[in-house]
Amino acid sequence: VLSKFERTAKVKESVKATEGDAGNAQDSKSEMEAAEPVVAHGLEPLPQPEAGPEQVEKPKYSSLPEWLANPLRASAEEKTKFSDLDVDSD
Repeated sequence: VLSKFERTAKVKESVKATEGDAGNAQDSKSEMEAAEPVVAHGLEPLPQPEAGPEQVEKPKYSSLPEWLANPLRASAEEKTKFSDLDVDSD
């Protein structure tokens, strides 16, 4: 890895020597002056679009089984004897 870095550094030095340092320095300064000035801004939130209207729609289908979606409700006060339920005792 170090040898690759050394080769790259040598190539950069040779490119700089062939182009000439004086001409490049003047060109880079004129490019910097021609660039648009930087305008500093504070940290501001990005503008967000308005939220769309909320639509509350119930789905036309149910993922729950019928007995769970619509359970039979009984009063806690209602009491029945086990013998009245018609359940076999076997």
